[in-house]
Amino acid sequence: MIRRGKEGISWLEFEQLQEHPELFHASLLNSHDFKQPGSHASLRGLFDLPRVVRSHLIHGDRIEVVPTKILPKCDGLMTREKGLGLVVTHADCQAALFYDPIKRIIANIHCGWRGNVQNIYGKTIKRLREVWGVSPKNLLVCISPSLGPQAAEFLNYKTELPSAFLPFQVKPLHFDLWAIARAQLEEAGVLSHHVEIAEMCTYFEEKDFFSYRRDKKTGRHATVVAMREFL
Repeated sequence: MIRRGKEGISWLEFEQLQEHPELFHASLLNSHDFKQPGSHASLRGLFDLPRVVRSHLIHGDRIEVVPTKILPKCDGLMTREKGLGLVVTHADCQAALFYDPIKRIIANIHCGWRGNVQNIYGKTIKRLREVWGVSPKNLLVCISPSLGPQAAEFLNYKTELPSAFLPFQVKPLHFDLWAIARAQLEEAGVLSHHVEIAEMCTYFEEKDFFSYRRDKKTGRHATVVAMREFL
């Protein structure tokens, strides 16, 4: 990933999206806490985004087309509208950016382990196909820094996780959620070389990341994606 900064705020950008100047994206580090009131207004100002919308997270598999008149209760946002920033907040969970450069469609998906269990990634691709005829082979998918396999401990995995996740157990009680995400995306038709996973663990890289598992009471990162209005 590529690290950038401005006005004391640091963020990361994905390598594979650098080839698409029509797309703006950023996965912000812990230099700014987006759990605080007014933080999304500062996001608009920092990146000169005309509008932003964020979801009210429910740790489910609901995906909404935006813009909407109200703050949607969901874990996924998708749009074809230019100049509209889709924002997901997270600490340990994955924020996944989806981009179809052919049809110019974007999505931003929040996925914790419950999202993996409900296969929100597969459902996102199905919804993109139903609404706009998106082909999974055209999709670029980028997954933010998140909980890594050495920190993803599930004491009650026998009741919390499906048996299909057992091949992703890396040591007793620990599961590779990055590998699970990749497998679910590829199973839904996304090409392997179109998937970029940050593979930066929010739990262990304390200098840069908030972590709910590590600190319990903690801040939130924001990951944002938008299509530029004039490209």
